[in-house]
Amino acid sequence: MGKMPPKSDAQLLREYAKCGEESAFAEIVTRHTNLVYSAALRQVDSPDQAAEVTQSVFIALARGATAMSGKLAADASLAGWLCRCGRNLSLNLRRDEFRRHSRERQAMQHLDSTADSAPDWERLRPVLDEAMSGLSEPDYDALVMRFFNNHDLRSVGLALGVSDDVAQKRVSRALDKLRGLLSRHGITTSSAALSVILSTSAVHAAPVGLAVTISTAAILTGATLTTAATTTSTTAIAMTTLQKTLIAAALVAAAGTAIYEARQASALRSQVRTLQAEQASLGEQLQQISRERDEAARQFAATRGEGQNLQAAPKSPVEGTWYNERNQNNTCSIWSTAIGLLVTDEDGAFSRLVYDPAGFVIATDWRRGRGLRGEVQNDAIHWANGVVWVRAPAELQR
Repeated sequence: MGKMPPKSDAQLLREYAKCGEESAFAEIVTRHTNLVYSAALRQVDSPDQAAEVTQSVFIALARGATAMSGKLAADASLAGWLCRCGRNLSLNLRRDEFRRHSRERQAMQHLDSTADSAPDWERLRPVLDEAMSGLSEPDYDALVMRFFNNHDLRSVGLALGVSDDVAQKRVSRALDKLRGLLSRHGITTSSAALSVILSTSAVHAAPVGLAVTISTAAILTGATLTTAATTTSTTAIAMTTLQKTLIAAALVAAAGTAIYEARQASALRSQVRTLQAEQASLGEQLQQISRERDEAARQFAATRGEGQNLQAAPKSPVEGTWYNERNQNNTCSIWSTAIGLLVTDEDGAFSRLVYDPAGFVIATDWRRGRGLRGEVQNDAIHWANGVVWVRAPAELQR
């Protein structure tokens, strides 16, 4: 019997949304953490800020899982959506950083203008995502899956719902369009060279433990969709699973090292001096494993502290569950993240939200970035486009 193919992103998200399968959501996080982290890192150019954005992206996915899962095809991939989401949140964060540190940024730009010309990737990195934003959604998704996730054409075609040949043509056309968009930024290259540099340089490994940290935080946040008691139970289970994962990782690493050393010893029985050197190296490796174990334990403690801080953080007056006045089956959500308020409407579209205590809210990313203004009156939000949200009853508040 052949090996069963892995589940698609859409199947995993549906299992999490309908059945609360935390392992399914953790698989999505593990599968796409490097992709989202790299998309954020290209924008904010700071590992810490990129990790913060990456966590916010997966929290947004956990919040909108129910709305999104019903609209995805069975074999659909979340790679493109996650990449676009990461870019949008990164741009919001970068805009805030620019306003907060405008003078320092201007000084750095002045210094950068006198520096020597950067390598090809250093020229491409700052403008890559801006150029890709000019592509259509199918072309964008095709390039992300082919060159950022290194999927073969069959996997790309399956995710897009087309044949292998059509997938190859779509990837080629998308690559040519990207070349044209990059030429507007003064970068001229061939399709072959562009495909190579995207495959080798576009995705970086996220920091060790980031996927575990994100899974725990996102699941902790998503658990608020039930009751407070369920949230506490879920958090305890997530922490216990994390402890087991850390211990198992250390044991696997130690076992793998021991097997490797045993094979080397068997092949080099006649070389006593070499064996002694390898034994010394083994001791250093065991010390390194011990240090990594201690670091993982510290990360776990920090993650638990972040979860407690998240539970204790005060809520905004507009935070909670709402529904469309015309259709009470369509629920909407407003919640707090590390970078501010986020809002998700009944169609799963999300945006950063600015709350004015005077009684106004602005969804800054809706209407193609022009923003949508709303007025808060009692337990209702009257949006400028005529839509009215009413706060859900207490038993539906998350």
